Amino acid sequence: MHPKGGDTQTRAEHVTQRGWPRLALDRRTIGLSALFAIIIVAAMVKAAYMAPPFSVGDAVMITAMILAGLASGGVMVWSWRTSMPAAPTLARRELMDAADVAAVMIVDGQGIIRHWSRGCEAIYGWPKALAIGRKRVELLHCQTSVPPAELWQTLKSRGSLSQEMVERHRDGRELIIGGNVRLFEHGGDRYSAVVSVTDITEQRRAEDALRLSEARLATAVSVQGIFIYEVDLIERRTIWTTAGDRFFGGEAGAAADHWQGEHARQIGKLVERAVGSGEDRLHFDFDFHHADGMQRFAEGWARIIRDEAGRPIRLLGTHLDVTERRAGEEALRAGEAERRAILATVPDAMFVCNERGVVRACSATAGEMLGYAPDALIGTRLADLIDDQRARKAIHREFLQETAAADRGWPVPVRVCRANGETMPIPSWSAMPWSRAPASMSCSDGTCGRPSPPRSVSTG
Repeated sequence: MHPKGGDTQTRAEHVTQRGWPRLALDRRTIGLSALFAIIIVAAMVKAAYMAPPFSVGDAVMITAMILAGLASGGVMVWSWRTSMPAAPTLARRELMDAADVAAVMIVDGQGIIRHWSRGCEAIYGWPKALAIGRKRVELLHCQTSVPPAELWQTLKSRGSLSQEMVERHRDGRELIIGGNVRLFEHGGDRYSAVVSVTDITEQRRAEDALRLSEARLATAVSVQGIFIYEVDLIERRTIWTTAGDRFFGGEAGAAADHWQGEHARQIGKLVERAVGSGEDRLHFDFDFHHADGMQRFAEGWARIIRDEAGRPIRLLGTHLDVTERRAGEEALRAGEAERRAILATVPDAMFVCNERGVVRACSATAGEMLGYAPDALIGTRLADLIDDQRARKAIHREFLQETAAADRGWPVPVRVCRANGETMPIPSWSAMPWSRAPASMSCSDGTCGRPSPPRSVSTG
């Protein structure tokens, strides 16, 4: 309903603490007050020089001065009374002009715009003259998830409503508008809706971009098996984490009690370590169990954020599942140990080389035969051990010709140089053709005068 008591409040604004009205000091009132004072002073001066008996002219003058004084006094009082609401009216008009900057529209029960502020002009681009009298739905092409008629009924039942909708700018751009609506009842089943609108287009676009970025991050860390988290160390609660289903195991969307318990235990250990050592950056290894009971291994990195007093307040960390990597490293170490065991016990002088003929490993017999410590031959080219002054390509070409001939093959006789400068002839084999020889192996027997069959060794 209409607010009441406005006139009483207006009159009260002009009453002082003692209950007397304030004097409205405008130019008109000041001028009339000055005229009244001049007439009174002139009448008093004139009366001072007049003495009875009074002539007719004196009586007329006295009457005229009295009438002039009364008239000026009456006009002054009228000006005073009429000027009283002038100041608050001006202040109210200034406030209304300032409030008009806000984006507010008033819509009646038929959806017709009755008021259109300058703030609405700035948002939608429609001037007041073209907006007032038009239906909001038609002018702004409103798109809502709920029909307008249903929204109006909801507003009438609740009295207020907050709604987000898509509307259109005058130039055709779509705007995402957040609106707060309050119902105003005029009486006689007549209503108006006071709508305060805010353009949240850029905010929603930024939120959508952030959600897309978070989704991409979640996909990336899920593919890599990474778990990221942030913890409030004061309240000991998790602020944010990536999905833990892939890292800790379990079906997507299932209850997270299992992995949250595992995570809480890890955080407890980290906090104790951080408080005890004063470190801000932590690296740690740990094992955990999937929901199916399978043991997994992981590495973790954490950053402790402290306040000005040095107390830990937040923790940012990541977990990386390294189970498969650890298994691969273990298999590689086992293969390397196996190869070294074979090379340490094989009775032949055996060399394991890469595709360029550089020695990667050799047997203990090879070092004894050539007079080198076994590790001293690592990184040496096999061609440098052969006693032949020709270029390496010529030696390589002769090996190809010798092994490719129909009546020839392995072993190929060569002369090799020992560490003391002596040379000795030996037969040699290769487990792979020299023409391709990736991870090729050259094998020779220097312990006896008879050749031994070629052997294959896994190089890992």
